[in-house]
Amino acid sequence: MKFHPCFLLLGTLCLGGFSTGALAGTVTLDLTSATPMDPRYAGHAGTGMFGPDVAGVQNFTVSAQAGNPFTFPAQLQLFCIELAQNIYLNSTGNQFTVVKAEQGSSGGPYSPLGANIPNAGIGGTRATNLGVLYAHKFGSSYNPGALSDPEKLGFQLAVWELSHDDDFNLLAGSGNGFWVTTPLDAATTEAQTLVSWVQVNAATAPKMELYALHSDSIQDFLVPIPEPSAYAAVAGLVVLVAARRMRGKIVAG
Repeated sequence: MKFHPCFLLLGTLCLGGFSTGALAGTVTLDLTSATPMDPRYAGHAGTGMFGPDVAGVQNFTVSAQAGNPFTFPAQLQLFCIELAQNIYLNSTGNQFTVVKAEQGSSGGPYSPLGANIPNAGIGGTRATNLGVLYAHKFGSSYNPGALSDPEKLGFQLAVWELSHDDDFNLLAGSGNGFWVTTPLDAATTEAQTLVSWVQVNAATAPKMELYALHSDSIQDFLVPIPEPSAYAAVAGLVVLVAARRMRGKIVAG
């Protein structure tokens, strides 16, 4: 089964020694499923038409990784930023290079669907808008699996709009941009609400740090890296719980 959609990261990243310096790592993913499978969406992107395509969360198993400044968890849920290339359900050995978010979808356009994405990638402005979108929806607890099906669909549609277009409108035509034609439903309403919020608040709102998983042959995906403070809070909680358990053992003894 062929997919023209994309999705995001599930689980906790281990950021020991994490650095935002030059990246040269790779990660190899097996695509195990996508949720939900329906409804499927059709519309325009670049100078072409897409769909009907799946627009939910793509669920991956990490089969290999090397050279990264952080460790990926064994299971990932990813949202896609590239309609111009495909990925296949149950495909294995999909290898990606970890790059900065603004370099996502670089090297295209690959097909008319990527005609509105520069050769160098989606660029800094779109990457920033996506970071704001992720922080707005997930805060410091990125877990797309907890979203309802309309929310999963709507979030992916919003990601496509912000990675493929600059007009913050996914319900109307915009030259070589991105917009959905069918179905117009609760998910497209959700997506437009998210995109409009980003348009109004992008200059002042918090943003989540994002990286892209890039491939020259299959679609690219975004990986959110939660703020270090979130990990510090989690680590502090773990230490506190451990201390209380140890205290209880000592008192009981």
